[in-house]
Amino acid sequence: MNQTIKTTLLFILLILGSKLGICQNTISSKGNVITKDAENLMGIISFDPNDEITSIVYEDLNGNKKTFTTDDLLGIRLNDGSYFVQQPKIKSGIFVQKLFEGKLSVYKSKNQYILFDYYENLIFLNPNSGESAKRENYNTLFTITSGLCKIEKNFPYRKFKMNDKTLISIFREQHDCDNEKYTTYNKQTIDVDYSAAIGTMFQTSPILESRLRASSNHSISPMIQVGGRFKSAKPQYKKISLDISILWNQFNSEVIVIEENSTNTISSKEKTKIHALNIPLTVNYSFAPSATLQPYIGLGLMPSVHVGKSENGVVSSLERSNQYETLSAADIASVSGFTFSPVLKLGVVINNNIMVESILGHTPNFQRLISYSDSSKFSRQFFTFSLGYKF
Repeated sequence: MNQTIKTTLLFILLILGSKLGICQNTISSKGNVITKDAENLMGIISFDPNDEITSIVYEDLNGNKKTFTTDDLLGIRLNDGSYFVQQPKIKSGIFVQKLFEGKLSVYKSKNQYILFDYYENLIFLNPNSGESAKRENYNTLFTITSGLCKIEKNFPYRKFKMNDKTLISIFREQHDCDNEKYTTYNKQTIDVDYSAAIGTMFQTSPILESRLRASSNHSISPMIQVGGRFKSAKPQYKKISLDISILWNQFNSEVIVIEENSTNTISSKEKTKIHALNIPLTVNYSFAPSATLQPYIGLGLMPSVHVGKSENGVVSSLERSNQYETLSAADIASVSGFTFSPVLKLGVVINNNIMVESILGHTPNFQRLISYSDSSKFSRQFFTFSLGYKF
């Protein structure tokens, strides 16, 4: 009885799934169809991308549906930039996706990528998965794009993938290098490289107060940094990037202040443990890149959040007339909870994945001597050195 109920329920679910489109691979997207009369019709377009597209279902803005075949349309354009056309050299009677058009062109039908070389010859890439097919396709691509540009340095084998984005990037780079016109049939995207690094931060906070003899220690602390580098997919902007990172470090700050008047000598000393969360934001420019070295320089701003905990703060007051000394606990200096620092970044990427980087910065109003109300805040200078890996 239980098995009968299960079978009945499964049958019902299959029927519902077919009615609702759950078990189908059909996609629906807003876009427009281009008729043989060059008329653009806006609406919703549905088809199965995993099969040869011989027809599509078009639904206009009023909800009216109509089926179009290759005899009716010149092309189909979806809102994500995808473009489908007829290409008789590949196969008549179907719509194939056009990814790139230039001196070299790229089409796609189901999972098969088809290239047109400089002489309009068709090259079918291996549609199979696995290292053997990947290596075959990699060699094919960089054979037909070979020349003075040597663009494979930007697309090493370890980063190569058989997908729309990678193929478009390769041919876009080639045409930009050769100053050839091209058209891509997808929305421009932002490429992101992620990285992680460890290193050290060196910082110093000089106290420039003529009335006081004051000093603050230099400190060297370990740091951890993770972040992302955002770049435009357009080759003409490939030297420009935006870095957004999160940098954490912990360090000790020690402040010593001596003040003298006509009767007393007042000495203050405090050690503070500080946890800092920093977010360096820089716009970078890469220059003179080679196959192994890609140096860059960046300018930006680093917001920081600081949490300080006093380890021991003490004030000693010595009466010089009788050498009587009193000691008392006190907070000497406070750390600003939130600061902004202008920063300069210098770095180099080695072999496309090893990152060596340094950040130099200045933090105004970093600390304040709270025991001396008429004293101004003082700043901090710092620089970092890190070694990281780009994913």
